[in-house]
Amino acid sequence: MDSGPVINILGMQCSVEGEARFDAWYSGKHIPDLLKCKAIKKVTRYRLMDGSGKAPVGDYPKFLAIYEFKDRKGFEEFNDSLELAAAREDTARIFAETGGRLLWRVQYEAIGTWQQ
Repeated sequence: MDSGPVINILGMQCSVEGEARFDAWYSGKHIPDLLKCKAIKKVTRYRLMDGSGKAPVGDYPKFLAIYEFKDRKGFEEFNDSLELAAAREDTARIFAETGGRLLWRVQYEAIGTWQQ
C-alpha cells in the first residue's frame, strides 16, 4: 500500500548566545546541504512566538523544522542518505559550539487535507 505525504518534525533549542550562529548555519548551510537529497520536497523552519499559548515559553522547543516528503519511501530514502549522514556530523559540531540540542524528532503520515 502506498503512503501519502510524510513530515519529519524536529524540535530544537540552543543557547541565547549561540542563537544567531545557529540560525545562520541552519538556514544557510544545513538546509541547503540536506536539499541535495532529492527526496525532500520542502523544508519550513519555525520560531516559537513569545507568549504563545498559556504555558510558559520554556515548556516548548524554540525552533521547529518540518521536512516534507512525497511518501514514506521518500522519507526512508532520506533517512538512509549520504546527505543526512554528512549533516549529522556537521550538526554535532555546531550543536557543541552553540549549545544546541535536538529535543525530539518525529514523523507523521498525512491522513487528509482540507483547504479554503
